[in-house]
Amino acid sequence: MNITPEKRRRIYILLAASVTVGLLLIGFGPPEAKDVGYFLVFVWIVPGSLALLYFAKPRQRVVAALPTFLSKSPFVPHVHTRISFSDPQRSNARADEQDMLHCIFVVDSEGFTVRLPMDNPASAVECEAEFLFPGKALVRMNPGTRFAVLVDGSTRGTGEVLAQVNCA
Repeated sequence: MNITPEKRRRIYILLAASVTVGLLLIGFGPPEAKDVGYFLVFVWIVPGSLALLYFAKPRQRVVAALPTFLSKSPFVPHVHTRISFSDPQRSNARADEQDMLHCIFVVDSEGFTVRLPMDNPASAVECEAEFLFPGKALVRMNPGTRFAVLVDGSTRGTGEVLAQVNCA
């Protein structure tokens, strides 16, 4: 059943007229017409509302795309870190075609999306990290800041910021 905007408009006008006539009968009509007025208002409230919901224009659900690193963008380091992975083989599972590990550094309750060069997985590595939004992250990532490393939603290690680089 294809409901056009014109049909929706007609249904709405019909139901709005029904409730208007019903309210006028309730307020200004003779006592024997009040039952008809209540019926017309009831027709608007229950089935009319359901009809409007049923015939409403279907809306497409818009889901915002999560920001991510561009696939071929060059690596621009922002901090030098020391990271200890609990399971380096499993942590390297999210590495992309450029051997970059995409993960999240969590400081207190804030998370920052990063990518790390992961040539050889090891339990403890010193490496540079690039933030997706460096303006927000570098405020919290001062030398000495400790963080947790999340990969695919679970904690896979801990780390510490050793120095900020390229912060001009």
